[in-house]
Amino acid sequence: MKYTIFYSWQSDLPNSTNRGFIQKALENVAKSIRKDGSIDVEPVVDRDTQGISGSPDIAATIFKKIEKCQVFVPDVSIINPETEARPSPNPNVLIELGYAIKILDWERIIMVMNTVFGNPEDLPFDLLKKRVLTYKMPEDVSERATERKRIEASLREGLELILGTQGDAQSTMLPFTLKESLDFANEKQKVPSGEILYYYSPEQRDKILELFPKKFNKAKEGKAAASSQYKTREPQYILKGNRLDIDWCLNEESGWLEVIWEDPIKGRYLLLSNRRSNTPGKDPWGPAGVIINDNEIARLEEKFAGSYVLVIDLSKPIEISRFRCKIKGNVFPGLSGLEVY
Repeated sequence: MKYTIFYSWQSDLPNSTNRGFIQKALENVAKSIRKDGSIDVEPVVDRDTQGISGSPDIAATIFKKIEKCQVFVPDVSIINPETEARPSPNPNVLIELGYAIKILDWERIIMVMNTVFGNPEDLPFDLLKKRVLTYKMPEDVSERATERKRIEASLREGLELILGTQGDAQSTMLPFTLKESLDFANEKQKVPSGEILYYYSPEQRDKILELFPKKFNKAKEGKAAASSQYKTREPQYILKGNRLDIDWCLNEESGWLEVIWEDPIKGRYLLLSNRRSNTPGKDPWGPAGVIINDNEIARLEEKFAGSYVLVIDLSKPIEISRFRCKIKGNVFPGLSGLEVY
């Protein structure tokens, strides 16, 4: 599996102490992780418009790369240590960091700082309480190997926590660019979708389900309830990971389904798989409202019936303690799987 580490660098400070120094450390760590085979990942280091041909829009290219990366590493070293004005990291790095916070959240960001030019206490207020990996590398030294090895050890520890070499940390991310895959499927198949909703027909279903390795599903520990159930089809079935096989359905035309997590889980994507049907499209849902925590985040207006799959993109990982769906006006609407990634 290929994981991308996006490096946000600046050229205000010497290359030998910052830009090149950090990049070399990242490349060494990525190579070491690939080589030791302790986890099934292939981390690669990316930056700016590297690998993009022609004359691309630099800012747009960088933002797209941030959206696709699994780990974001910015150099937040202070670039104006001699000034009487407020000390600051590179402005472009701060812009990219702000975008990465929105897209990736802090769990997938590792800030790095050379303390020769300033300390973490000099960072802008919003960054003061965040962890920063620090190193000390002056320009006027020729021996850099010792300090590089030290920062490499810190970077490796941080990357392992994100990439999943330590226990359940692997569940903090998915090993693919899911948003790009969903957009591509929609474009190719002309699937109707709203701002955050992606519907997939039976023809697309299996390919979409393959994008979601069930070992990363965070929804399993929830407690499900519903306004009714048909015979023995209990709502708890939808959290068992059976996807299209065992299902729950209402014993009436309208009702509600709810899942509560006593310990909130964190996720960006909700995967709803409707029960497998010999007649795809059978028992479609009518209009339905999806509530996350206490906020209605989507209205389901498109066809969502037997053998269909629905993906809800929350745009960034959030803490989820409650899922509720209010369904109106159809015959025995049901669901076979609810997963959170």
